[in-house]
Amino acid sequence: IDELQEVDGPTLSSLNTTIHRMGQGPEPSPFLFVGAGLPSLRRILSEATSYTERLFEYWQIGPLSDDAIRAALKGPTTAHGVRWDPEALDAGVEFCRGYPYFAQVLGQRAWDVAEGTPIARDAVAEAIRYAGRDIDAGLYAARWQRATRGEQRFMQAMADSGGGPVLMSELVTALGRDRPAQLSPTRNQLISKGLVYAPDRGEVDFTVPGMAEFVKRQEVL
Repeated sequence: IDELQEVDGPTLSSLNTTIHRMGQGPEPSPFLFVGAGLPSLRRILSEATSYTERLFEYWQIGPLSDDAIRAALKGPTTAHGVRWDPEALDAGVEFCRGYPYFAQVLGQRAWDVAEGTPIARDAVAEAIRYAGRDIDAGLYAARWQRATRGEQRFMQAMADSGGGPVLMSELVTALGRDRPAQLSPTRNQLISKGLVYAPDRGEVDFTVPGMAEFVKRQEVL
């Protein structure tokens, strides 16, 4: 099941209980469950059922390697006799930043604008412009619109801190609060919505690359 963080609490609790029971008894059922989701998933599962840290084995996938992105971009075109100019491919890899969805969008746009083989650097530059607009209007905008005004201000403070993991203590200062506890409800709501996650204690970061740059381009009244 993909995007498991989107499942509501009662359903997750029922799912966890069912998986647990199927593994009990002298002859456990030959059953394998595989779920995937955003970095906040571990916390969401444990809130639904307290024993999930013993029920599941967790694998942190992280971003794809540059070689994996190259393979994702080259594979479909090579199958149709179309290759990439090396510099064009390097530019595509840099744009994708290890995020699979970005490779999908860029690959489609590069195929659309390319004029035969090889896919040239100029074609990829144009494809990157189109792909950036697609991602802004789709992935980023959908996430931004899910947030309340207060949550958007929180994300703007994160983006203004320079990108990457941000200390909650820095956000307290940026948002004019006295202590981190005052921001905890907003932080928790953003985590529940899959917009941010906690890479370490006292830190928050965006769940998708490039979100900070998008947030900087938005206005919050």
